Amino acid sequence: MEMSKQRYQEFSNCKTRAPKKSYTVEEAVETIGFGRFHILLLTIMGSTSVAEAMEIMLLAVISPVIRCEWRLEEWQVAMVTTMVFLGFMSCSWIWGYLADRYGRWKIYSHDRVHAFHLSRSYFTPGTDLLAPGIHNRDPAGVSNYPHAGLALACAHLHHSQLGTAFAYYGLVLTSSELLENNPVCGSKGESKALVNTLETCHCKMFESADYQTMIISTMGEFLFVPFSPFVIETLGRRRSLALTMGASGIFFLFLNFCSSRGMLTALLFILRALVSANFTIIYIYTAEVYPTTIRSLGLGSCSSMARIGAMVAPFVAQVLLGTWPVTALCLFSAVCLICSVLAYTLPIETKGRAMQEINPSTSSI
Repeated sequence: MEMSKQRYQEFSNCKTRAPKKSYTVEEAVETIGFGRFHILLLTIMGSTSVAEAMEIMLLAVISPVIRCEWRLEEWQVAMVTTMVFLGFMSCSWIWGYLADRYGRWKIYSHDRVHAFHLSRSYFTPGTDLLAPGIHNRDPAGVSNYPHAGLALACAHLHHSQLGTAFAYYGLVLTSSELLENNPVCGSKGESKALVNTLETCHCKMFESADYQTMIISTMGEFLFVPFSPFVIETLGRRRSLALTMGASGIFFLFLNFCSSRGMLTALLFILRALVSANFTIIYIYTAEVYPTTIRSLGLGSCSSMARIGAMVAPFVAQVLLGTWPVTALCLFSAVCLICSVLAYTLPIETKGRAMQEINPSTSSI
């Protein structure tokens, strides 16, 4: 009898034994440390970002060229740019869903194979017919290469992503328009005389000083890089995004004042630093706020919303800016300020928080 009681007690102790400790993905990554995998990942992601940045700069530089060569109206030039972002938007959420289902590496490899075959079209005969003398073939080829808090954060994130892309791509295209035909400094009489003078060629090509200004302003995107880890970890994601968004809105207003070439270059330089910081912070926050099970889908849906903002930006920067420059620049400023408020009111702060493996609302199921 006593032997039976002893065995029963041992069996009860086995049943009530504490569960084994789990080993999360974040703990595994921390244990591995920085090594070959991270270097390879940085190389791949950095190359992808460089390719996209080259494509956007090509769109800004080529706009005056196609307006001249094809004698396009402003809205037609804006439509060309919009079609590029429409392609981005239409597949962002699809690739996110497929990446969650079949894995990131398979989808990325499949995408790169298709991009390689499409990029070969840039080396076919006849591509020099577009803007002869401007050798933009090679860069173009390279550029191809719910939980309540989470639900509210997703709603705010989608609007913030839209505003971030609207401001970023709008600034790139606005820089091109300001350098080609500065509508802020020119009076109506001067603008009319300029149109009559250039009526025969239907365009005003960039000069060397214009290209220099664009290159210098583009370097502003590197300004925030050394300070980003310190700022984001000190202020947190929400306040950092609210700060950079608010500053972007203020500096957009400064573009309404007629200024010298040096002052315009400085303003564009600072603005590029700010709008680039917006993209960096919101991307970090988006990746951290979504659980692993739906992270790619969440990033894809946010990217699709961002492309909507990018699709609208050409019509403001290339059409509205030429007619009502103050209205266009104030619209960019207003969107940035609204996004600043949305960022500050985000319900979840991911600073110091571990990456979520599953949706908090289903963790107890």
